[in-house]
Amino acid sequence: MRLASAFVIAAVFSATTASAQSVVTKEPGAGGMRRGEILLVDNGKCPKGQIMQVTAGTMGSSGGRGSGGQSVGRDRKCIPRTQ
Repeated sequence: MRLASAFVIAAVFSATTASAQSVVTKEPGAGGMRRGEILLVDNGKCPKGQIMQVTAGTMGSSGGRGSGGQSVGRDRKCIPRTQ
């Protein structure tokens, strides 16, 4: 019984956090997002029924060849709207 209750609470919590993600109309400029932050941008560049998901760049590994600890650009993709 405890396990079932914990599962229900976790499911409700994850559903409310996912729907609480902020939507903006303009993507922030350089330095306007934290590394790994995900933002939904409603700028009209995606097909009808979709919205742009922008993931802020992350730092590459300092030990690997080519990355040298440099930042990796933002990832942008159109995803289905959930509303």
